[in-house]
Amino acid sequence: MKPISIILGLCFTIIAAVMLYLVKVGVSIRTEGFIRPSIVDADFTNVSTAVFSRLFPDFQKSHYIIWGLPEYTTEDDKVVTDLKTIYEAHFKKKVTILLDPLEITKDEVENCESPCWIFLPQEQAHQLALNKWIETNVWHLKRDYITITWVDFLRHPEVPDYCIEEKHLDYKCLQLVAVREVERKFREENKRYFFMRKYQDSDFFLFVEKLNHQ
Repeated sequence: MKPISIILGLCFTIIAAVMLYLVKVGVSIRTEGFIRPSIVDADFTNVSTAVFSRLFPDFQKSHYIIWGLPEYTTEDDKVVTDLKTIYEAHFKKKVTILLDPLEITKDEVENCESPCWIFLPQEQAHQLALNKWIETNVWHLKRDYITITWVDFLRHPEVPDYCIEEKHLDYKCLQLVAVREVERKFREENKRYFFMRKYQDSDFFLFVEKLNHQ
């Protein structure tokens, strides 16, 4: 019995030491893989179907889908349009759209029927930092929502040391760290890839490779 007691005592000591270290230093929060890296079809159809399939439960329960999209690109417009078509066909519900964040009022957000898709500038939908727009217009309604941010990326990003050390990733670091985490799975040099990562509870990031990745 004595050796067992000694071993158990050592185990508890190690566990306590590890817990104290984590409390003192903190735990780094990294992105969660949600859609594995896949080659983009010529018409982007597989991007839309993959997003819908993977986010099906979130689409089903969310009153609001808050999009962070780049301006004036045909690719994200194609993906979102196809997703809207798939959504409406599957759930038999018409998507309500709010387009201009500068003109949208709190009343319009509150009265927007589910499913309500809101389009914000690319860097303003996520909650990696306090999101004033979401805080002002959505939180008080106590309704389910998710955010989906479109991220263009290039391969082999240079990741600064401070991004590696960050406990809670900011938007810039998330883009760099996420690509480095998965780029070993880009097995074909002359193909474009996409993938999705999740950060904490309700932020999703759809990464789509730029054309000039060479």
